[in-house]
Amino acid sequence: MLAEAFTHAEQRGEGFYEAELYRLKEELLLAQEGLRPQAKGSREKTEEAEGCFLRMLSDVYHWFTEGFETKDLLEAQALLAALA
Repeated sequence: MLAEAFTHAEQRGEGFYEAELYRLKEELLLAQEGLRPQAKGSREKTEEAEGCFLRMLSDVYHWFTEGFETKDLLEAQALLAALA
């Protein structure tokens, strides 16, 4: 269902809910990681989820053209640097 939502948004150029779609994908991947017994010690889904979060945060952060000295954007910048 999420794949369809991503395709739908991309085809129509509607990026308004893209961050939310990545957040949902991240949560589903993390839940899936916890349910897979063979995934013990595997970071495959966790790394994919982190990638979703990084893309969601990066996209939102780059919308801004000012206000980079605010607490929220400073924290976002630090988190992006730590995840890079």
